[in-house]
Amino acid sequence: MAGIEYPLWREHLSFVANFISGTNSVSVAVIGGQWTLSEKKGWQVSFGAQLPNPGSSNDYGAVFELTKFPPSFAKAPKLVLRH
Repeated sequence: MAGIEYPLWREHLSFVANFISGTNSVSVAVIGGQWTLSEKKGWQVSFGAQLPNPGSSNDYGAVFELTKFPPSFAKAPKLVLRH
């Protein structure tokens, strides 16, 4: 399993991707975006495409996720990669 979150615009919009290897029922890649609606109130909306791994019998799909996180989470230190 591997994943990445790359900020695109301030702290609000990010590119996200997750990958679970193998050929079993959970072997997919999900590629999409994440929009933080309010860090103070702790709401995020995620959207993307589910892509089956080669050799798995999984289907293509769409992903929509609404996340509520504790406001204290927004104050946690963030790892920042600079290029």
